Amino acid sequence: MKTLRSLFLSAAVAATCARAYAQPALDRILASARVREGNKCAVVTIAFNGPVRYLSHFPVDEGDQLSIRLGPISASSGMSLGRESIKPPSDAGITDIEYDGAAAGGPVLSVQFSHTTRFAVEQGGDFRSLVVTVGATGAQACTTENAPAEPPQKTPEPGVPSSARAMNLAPESIEARKSLDDARAAITAGRYADAIGLLSKLLQEPESGATPEAQELLGVAREKNGQLAHAKAEYETYLKRYPNGEGAERVRQRLSSLLNRALKPSGTVVGDAGEPMATQWSFTGSASEYYFHDELRTVIHDDNTQIVIDNGLTTLQSELVSAFDGSLMLDAGDYQGAIRASLAYTKNFVDTRFSRLSVAALYLEAASEGRDYLVRLGRQYRNTGGVYGRIDGVLASARINDEFKVELVGGYPIDSSWSKPQNHRQAYGGSLVFSSGGWGGDLYFIRQTDEGLVDRQAIGMEGHYVGKSMSVFSTFDYDIHFGEVNIALLNANFILADQTAINLAADYRRAPLLRTSDALIGQSVPTLAALLSTYTPGEIQQLALDRTARSTSFFASVNHPIAEKYSIGLDATLWNMTGSPASGGVAAIPSVGLETYFSGHLSGSGLLTEGDLGMFNIGYASTYHANRYTLDLNTRYPVTPSFRIGPRLFVGYRRATDTDATQLSLRPTLRMNYHIDNKAELELEAGAEYQKNHLLGTTTTLWNFLLTAGIRVDF
Repeated sequence: MKTLRSLFLSAAVAATCARAYAQPALDRILASARVREGNKCAVVTIAFNGPVRYLSHFPVDEGDQLSIRLGPISASSGMSLGRESIKPPSDAGITDIEYDGAAAGGPVLSVQFSHTTRFAVEQGGDFRSLVVTVGATGAQACTTENAPAEPPQKTPEPGVPSSARAMNLAPESIEARKSLDDARAAITAGRYADAIGLLSKLLQEPESGATPEAQELLGVAREKNGQLAHAKAEYETYLKRYPNGEGAERVRQRLSSLLNRALKPSGTVVGDAGEPMATQWSFTGSASEYYFHDELRTVIHDDNTQIVIDNGLTTLQSELVSAFDGSLMLDAGDYQGAIRASLAYTKNFVDTRFSRLSVAALYLEAASEGRDYLVRLGRQYRNTGGVYGRIDGVLASARINDEFKVELVGGYPIDSSWSKPQNHRQAYGGSLVFSSGGWGGDLYFIRQTDEGLVDRQAIGMEGHYVGKSMSVFSTFDYDIHFGEVNIALLNANFILADQTAINLAADYRRAPLLRTSDALIGQSVPTLAALLSTYTPGEIQQLALDRTARSTSFFASVNHPIAEKYSIGLDATLWNMTGSPASGGVAAIPSVGLETYFSGHLSGSGLLTEGDLGMFNIGYASTYHANRYTLDLNTRYPVTPSFRIGPRLFVGYRRATDTDATQLSLRPTLRMNYHIDNKAELELEAGAEYQKNHLLGTTTTLWNFLLTAGIRVDF
């Protein structure tokens, strides 16, 4: 019976873990979506709560639905397998932004547009965001500053903007247009120093149709960066060189606003004409209500005795999750403020002991104009500066000059959004942050204690570069208390001229992250203070080293668009994790050896009707205990502009390498989404999973019935 019980438990876990649950506001991967709307396009910055790598996107440049393949910044760190949405920014023509961690071929970020539009996608300069430019077409200017409507004009000459012809300037080059796009994206993301570097370099080139726009944007970037005298000089240069230019009136308004603001007392907000304005408050957020239900039936059949045990239906999950995520923002001209709250309450109908409150974020923030100085107090998520996860505390930053700023952090680290406030674990640290052009990174120091013992004390660096056709990200973390390397990784992405995307990654890390509190793994006591009654501090440190294995992985992927409707890709991962010795009453764990993962995926759009999308993935994995084969077909079909359905079919087969165990899985699901006036979304997903397991003459059949229903309202 032990064999049957083990098989039943492992099968049940496999059945329930395979599904991608919607996650309204728990430990989210999506952080925010912001838009900079202009007269020719919108630049949307989608931010994440940690580093992510852009792998590829499909379709290439036009459609009413955009799918962006993502990966963790390292092959061994993983990403959420859940599904979550975030409120789309207004005035960008976007109706939905959704992350699906269990999509065919790996995590996918889907962006749904209200109509067919042109777009471009690139990795954010901090590797914690993606930048989607919406509505950019050919040589038309993509001005991210709101501008007054222009009167109808005659069709311009190919490749030459009307402003360039009027001023007898040479047509802008493709490289100049890309530099302008990069600069606007940097301004939108708040990376003003990067924009200043790009625009200054562009203005050193021979004068062209891009020069006037670059001159104006340089003034905008310097103004937002707090360099008011420099901004004034840039605006005056524009008016001197292009007094009758397309943006001359707009630049005059900017200059007038700048001069009037400089003359008014501090704290008085001044409009374009110089008149005082009232302090501006704004609020944005979303609320959701989701119900999750999961039923499992198991039938155990002994092939020798023909005995059948039918355990009937068991409710594994019955939960109602009520979530709220909102920000109250203040703009007082010289300074800005914000209050952010992201909360969720889970009502567990199966076991009320697990009904609980999740606090993903709850903080107060104050910043100067341009965010040169910033203070944030409360629960917040960090994945930089040596802090990996949530912390209840304070973050303060101050800009030194265009390239450097200093950040200080201190508080009480917590394990998850479910954690209550605690004070037994304390941390403080600082970092020097660098940003110039496409380059950026930081140098940091972090010290963390737990029950008075040094838990983690590390120095490290993060470096990244984002260019026109290449991006690179690297991290190195060294624990000076243990004398061990915690993390060393390098990730590179290349975009070829034919839009082929190549991604390479190498990663080494201690798993879990090396800390003294890792000594508690496998122990019967919950705190280091209790463990000190049995072991010395030196012995506890050795236990921590014994509990953290060494993980090494290599990842490579290539994705290539085929014509306009199709895209094909291949992924490969090699991974090895060392074992851990027996110590402190905890049994040894053997090494997994070399594990290999391969997958191929094919994506297509407009297969049956305009706006539909199909993704097919085939995978193979050779692991320590088994070989696994998978097929995954994931589709989305627009029935109407507001109503979409998503049939999906997953097939998996697993064969053990050390026993005769086999497992066959079939999981069909159907998902339906209905949008109400772009302010609310109804979602319903239903499905079933059939799983057949065979081991040592015993066959276990599982039927898993799944249901998700919910509503999200944006305001």
